[in-house]
Amino acid sequence: MENIKVSILCLCFNHEKYIRKCLDGFVMQQCDFEYEVLIHDDASTDSSAEIIKEYEQKYPNIIKPVYQSENQFSKGIKISKTFLFSKVKGEYIALCEGDDFWTDPLKLKKQVEFLDNNPEYSACVHRATLKFNKKNTESEFPRISEGREFSLDEIIREGGGIFATNSLMARTREYLTLPECFEAKGFGDYQRFMYAAICGKIWCMYDNMSQYNCENEGSWTATVWKNPEKRLAHHRELIRMLTAVNEYYNYKFNEPIEFKIKQTQFDIFVLTNDKKSMKLPEYRPFLKKHREIKFKQFILKNFPFVKKLLRR
Repeated sequence: MENIKVSILCLCFNHEKYIRKCLDGFVMQQCDFEYEVLIHDDASTDSSAEIIKEYEQKYPNIIKPVYQSENQFSKGIKISKTFLFSKVKGEYIALCEGDDFWTDPLKLKKQVEFLDNNPEYSACVHRATLKFNKKNTESEFPRISEGREFSLDEIIREGGGIFATNSLMARTREYLTLPECFEAKGFGDYQRFMYAAICGKIWCMYDNMSQYNCENEGSWTATVWKNPEKRLAHHRELIRMLTAVNEYYNYKFNEPIEFKIKQTQFDIFVLTNDKKSMKLPEYRPFLKKHREIKFKQFILKNFPFVKKLLRR
């Protein structure tokens, strides 16, 4: 009889270069409880589905795939909500997309033990390695010196990139009951982190237990963030969602939400080269930071030896 403790949600589309490493990260977990991998292949045109089937046959009690014959994402269908949520059996949900992977065989065990022993926490995350494959560079985030709690204020201000998606483990009852006001096209992590911090507390472990790949072919960074028009749409959708959340909670979290809305509006001014609006009084803190970043980029580009000095 199944007694699933953790349900892992994994989305895959044309990840043949990475999916084997991702699946290895799942099956290597050393646990004293049962877990399942609910993996959705969105009609990949490469060999991703064949690789998943290989693992399904080898680990039938763990790997539980959903295979599509037609791409669902292109139809605007919300994959996890439509195809995976109803299959979840675990007390906790963990995430990892098909082009990322876990590096610690005790990842699930550590997070489950923490959440079991700390019921006031609704979610647990951990440090991860951010890998830029095109530049072959990497860094660790979040930058903390020890494990600590992250507040809702920090999460709202920092955005979805504050933690790696594949570091999250959340209580299923909260993860599956996200209020409608959080619904937004092209978003997922940010709202989940916010809602978890509203429902309880979020603890970030110091342990680095995963790698989050950035700028892979077909990734969100490559398809959205580097396309000015899509990035503009993304920013506007973020403002719409934050406004809806603010209203839903009767402006209880107004200060950090207003900060994030103004920051996002400033990013829109930068993209549209609206220099007049950038200089308005309410956007001066963002303009100052923008200039500091541009100056640093100029120095690093024209004086590369400075980069070596900064690493010392």
